[in-house]
Amino acid sequence: IGMTWPKEYGGQARSFLEMQHKAAGERLLVLITPDPAVNYDDVVRVHEWCAAIGIGQVGLMGASK
Repeated sequence: IGMTWPKEYGGQARSFLEMQHKAAGERLLVLITPDPAVNYDDVVRVHEWCAAIGIGQVGLMGASK
């Protein structure tokens, strides 16, 4: 997921995660690589979505440059 999505696209981003989880199940791996301009709260929000959806493999990589 490109973490440059503004907050107004949050619902679409979560729906995308849900669809991917339904398709891939346990094999899904989400790597969050936020843009330096992204608020940390948004990074946490994506991680919380993954946990609520049931995605167990979630990683956080350093901000992209």
